[in-house]
Amino acid sequence: MQKVIGLDLGTYSIKAVEIINTFKSYEITNFYEKVVPYNPDVSRDTIIPNIMEQLFVENRLNEADRIVTAMPGQYISSRIMTFNFSDIRKIEPAVLSELEDYVPFHLDEMIVDQQIIGQVDKKTIVLAVMTRKAYLASFLDNLKRINIDPRLVDIDSLAFYNLSSTMNFEPGTCTALVDCGHEKTSVCIVKDGVLRMFRTINLGGKFLTEFLMRDLEMTSHQAEAAKHRVSRVLNKGDDVHVYTKEDLAIAERLTLSINTIVKELGRTLYAFKTWDKTPVDML
Repeated sequence: MQKVIGLDLGTYSIKAVEIINTFKSYEITNFYEKVVPYNPDVSRDTIIPNIMEQLFVENRLNEADRIVTAMPGQYISSRIMTFNFSDIRKIEPAVLSELEDYVPFHLDEMIVDQQIIGQVDKKTIVLAVMTRKAYLASFLDNLKRINIDPRLVDIDSLAFYNLSSTMNFEPGTCTALVDCGHEKTSVCIVKDGVLRMFRTINLGGKFLTEFLMRDLEMTSHQAEAAKHRVSRVLNKGDDVHVYTKEDLAIAERLTLSINTIVKELGRTLYAFKTWDKTPVDML
């Protein structure tokens, strides 16, 4: 029996899930979270290790047998490629050759990995992901400060693709999995069990908070509290008389700010439909 810790280094909070791995199954036994305090005068590289250390010490998470974590999607570039062959020995050099024209940096500065994710129309679909070595080194350095040596470093946004195999989608359907986080919104489009598009939109819950701060002249703490308290958008036909004047103003701003994220999501779905000639059946 092994204790595995899944660690999520979010921008709003640090989260950890405790999983017991037996010979037959995995069982989630606990979940922990610590909110990252807002302090514009202290760098994130200073705050994050301190919050992680508190989380691990308070809950004795250092006793885990394995720790797995993931880099934030906004520091990752990805590209889905198709090849007319499936020999793994040919795919790696073919991926690197194609990326040379795509990446604005020299490949020596990048960490590149690829994975075959399926076959479509006798073509091999390959997902290539890359990040700058400096980003990965900084990420791992924050973990080493509190003696965390992860067994696996994944990409947080792609975790939803890994979940898609458990969702029993009907054959032939095309589904977009969407996660709206604190600083980003992740979109994974899966068709017949194969990842067809992956995108990170750099807008999330923080954008809504900043919208309230700007339009209603609130502090960050006031805006965060107002967002959580009202926590709704306005639709045609809503009875606005149920709101106080203050809450109505907040709901109106939340609606405007969320519309910005929705428009970006719409552009993503339209781009997929144009490229793949396939509409998305459901979100």
